[in-house]
Amino acid sequence: MIPIHKLKNFLSKPTEKVIPPSWIFFGSLALLTTGNIILSYFPTPLLLTLWILLLGIAAPLFILYLTLIPKKSNPKLIFQEESIPAIPLWLWWALGGVAVVLRLVKLTTLFQWPFKDEGIFGYFAIRLCEQWNGALLQGLNQLPTLFTWIQSLFFRLLGPSLFSLWSYPAFWSLLTLPAAWFASRKYFSRSRSVLILGLMAFGFWPLLIGRFSTQAVLMVFWEWVEFLALGAFLNARREEKVTRLLLLAIATGVGFYTYLSWPAVACLAVLTLLANSSKPIRNRIFFLVTFSSVCALIVFPLALSYKGQGSDYFHHLWSMGSNHHWAERFQIFTGYFTDLLWGARHGTFRYGPLWGGFMNPLCGSFFLLGLIAAIKKAKSVAFLFITAFAALLLPAVLSNDFEEMRMVQWIPVLAIGIALGIDFFLQSFSAHKRVAILLMIFFVSLTLDSIHLFAIYPGHWKKNLSYYNDHKSVEFYKAYTYLKPIAEREGPGLILLNFNPDPYDQTLFVATYGFNAAENPGLVPASAKWVALLTNVHEQPYLEKFFPEGKWFWLSEGLNRRDGGFLLGILPVNPANQIILNKWRMADQSLEALTRLVMERGVDPDQGPMLDVLEKAYHQFEGDPLLESRYWRIKALHHVAEGKTEEAITDEGNAIKRGLPLAHLYNEMGCFLFKQNQTKEALAAFQSAVLQKKNYTDASVNLANLNLLMRK
Repeated sequence: MIPIHKLKNFLSKPTEKVIPPSWIFFGSLALLTTGNIILSYFPTPLLLTLWILLLGIAAPLFILYLTLIPKKSNPKLIFQEESIPAIPLWLWWALGGVAVVLRLVKLTTLFQWPFKDEGIFGYFAIRLCEQWNGALLQGLNQLPTLFTWIQSLFFRLLGPSLFSLWSYPAFWSLLTLPAAWFASRKYFSRSRSVLILGLMAFGFWPLLIGRFSTQAVLMVFWEWVEFLALGAFLNARREEKVTRLLLLAIATGVGFYTYLSWPAVACLAVLTLLANSSKPIRNRIFFLVTFSSVCALIVFPLALSYKGQGSDYFHHLWSMGSNHHWAERFQIFTGYFTDLLWGARHGTFRYGPLWGGFMNPLCGSFFLLGLIAAIKKAKSVAFLFITAFAALLLPAVLSNDFEEMRMVQWIPVLAIGIALGIDFFLQSFSAHKRVAILLMIFFVSLTLDSIHLFAIYPGHWKKNLSYYNDHKSVEFYKAYTYLKPIAEREGPGLILLNFNPDPYDQTLFVATYGFNAAENPGLVPASAKWVALLTNVHEQPYLEKFFPEGKWFWLSEGLNRRDGGFLLGILPVNPANQIILNKWRMADQSLEALTRLVMERGVDPDQGPMLDVLEKAYHQFEGDPLLESRYWRIKALHHVAEGKTEEAITDEGNAIKRGLPLAHLYNEMGCFLFKQNQTKEALAAFQSAVLQKKNYTDASVNLANLNLLMRK
């Protein structure tokens, strides 16, 4: 077996005596890229995966490490070398135009319909447009509201719609580019800064984040602002130090209002201040105390908001408080790394890549090359790079489940690593060849990422509805395709959405707000020529009797919803139905406060405030069979959330007696009765559900299972 030091000497011998090191270098890089391609795009059994990791990933990285010749120059100058010529102004404009197009093309059609999380942020932004409350936290997860505050201003300017919902993250994604450029110039040469900017402009992950209207895109922008402020402080003259330190502290403090993962970035800034060996320990302590004091003053109001129940979500996220087996925790830990390079291939929904990893195989190979080059050529820089990567890893690995949005703070670090790898690779060629090589890399990488984003993603939702589960509503998407054309033809209408027993998905509310006179205070309800009802499919026969001129669309057809699912009714307003439709609108509006409470508190064990709202609203529902059924069903579900199943059974009985005897009401009551071990009563309820003329529930399955259980 050849000793390591002899193998190293062999790889470093002059080119006239052995195989040229360049061939070894290119061969190892080609093998590494091949390994990444196989693991990214092809399903591989476990044994083959292990062999590829060993021979296609680890081995070429080891050979690359041995091949590289350490630099003997000042480590501070290692990353200031120029590898590509200056870019002419016309090319800057051309590339900038491409970057804009990639963020705006298919803006409202790429993902077709918002995710539930996007609807939540949009909902709160709209409510802030209606009435500003100044709250620092929002929603069940108690998230910081800076993103939503600015989104509300965005909605005031453009009006709430799918266009404004998705152009808002595109705005932050574009604003990230100059932030990345100016921040990079504080640390790196022009060439490497150009490469970093290119990766932020055209890389898959930065483009993907710019398509989701969630807080993650704001945090990526502010992280570059933080790196800019940190670089300005480190490079400041003596007389500028205090001013730059204050700016850094302000940027860090404001960052806590962007996203829950920000503490990792703040931790990185603190470590940098402590590790700045160019300053005496006394100066470092002074800087740290000043930095921490200013930052604490800014963060104090936010920290105060987390008192009491505000911290519940943190306890939920904390991995040490979970019941996961150590093997599950290890799988979560490794899943984040595999997602970066090759994809994690989970069976449940995630905000992650669908075709390979967040980095395509080419970028993944250059990232690993950049890491190896940093370790070999500038150990101090490599140490800082790895420390940064580890610090930014904490929000992901310390949580109790797998969620890619907790990884977005890696985006700048990955862009830097990939850029270093590409830059080092270009230095293997003569100067006149580098531009052509860089263009080839750019073309291949952009092609892979464009296929991933614009070809794989758009069709994935409709082909894999079970994968997305309730994270994206196909029913609401269908409803929008019916409502939007009629609004364009006849103007705003009354769209009644608060009757939904589970109003936590507000995507349809956000998408239709611009033409929904029932919700938008800027529209006049009396001028509406049509009304849209989002109701249960079993209510259709009753509604058709009163509104024979209505149009009905079973939105949940083929989805096997337990209660039959949603029915959309579109009704013209005329003198004959105006009174009853106005009553329904008033009843719907009386539940707006309930919707707000659900959005803020979710399935809270204390349902008292929500039940109080229902009690006060009952007079709007009383006496109308359809409204009575809806009212008591909603009340039953809130009693169940509070753990009061007996009260829920009574509510379902009222929904049937005072309202309409519908299959989904009998079926739900049967489930509640079975939960209370009232087997005979449950059997009767399921039988009643099955006997209804219209029954799209799973009552027949429940009945068969209960009969089988009783025989045993």
